[in-house]
Amino acid sequence: MDIVIALSFNRELAKLSARDFVTLLQKRLKMRGLVVGNNFSLGKNREGNAEMLTKLGAEMGFSVTVITPKVIDGEVASSTVIRQALAAGEMEKVTRLLGRPFSVQGKVAKGDHRGTSLGFPTVNLTVDDKMALAAGRSLRYPRIHRRQRISGHDQHRQKIPLSGPITPEQSNRLY
Repeated sequence: MDIVIALSFNRELAKLSARDFVTLLQKRLKMRGLVVGNNFSLGKNREGNAEMLTKLGAEMGFSVTVITPKVIDGEVASSTVIRQALAAGEMEKVTRLLGRPFSVQGKVAKGDHRGTSLGFPTVNLTVDDKMALAAGRSLRYPRIHRRQRISGHDQHRQKIPLSGPITPEQSNRLY
């Protein structure tokens, strides 16, 4: 894959039929092929399912590849299932379904310097508001600047508060 283009879903985009949307992809991006999941759909009222897109592809001259869901230990490894496991704090399940440990990226934000009084390094990381992570303790392996480990502090314990920064009362209960 050479490029990924993220489209903002808005009213104008929501009004496009499946045919109009793939026509736009062909015209603007020179699309020659489309890869979708078996339960994928696009276009107004989700009319462009895998079956319809395959027919449109044959008619309009682009290939459609339908990917079957990946099943691990009898469970579909879908983004929905993984997000639900994250929200429930089921990190072993998340790791199994992802095939790797879960990771998150964000910008470091200024905090209240509570780590100093706790006796170990901490970091305040801003992440997407939509990310649902369960409160809990876990080991983290921070990496900065192109995945370099932070010298001398390769392993950190992390508490994910229910919301927002840690209160002084919570900091006393961390570990």
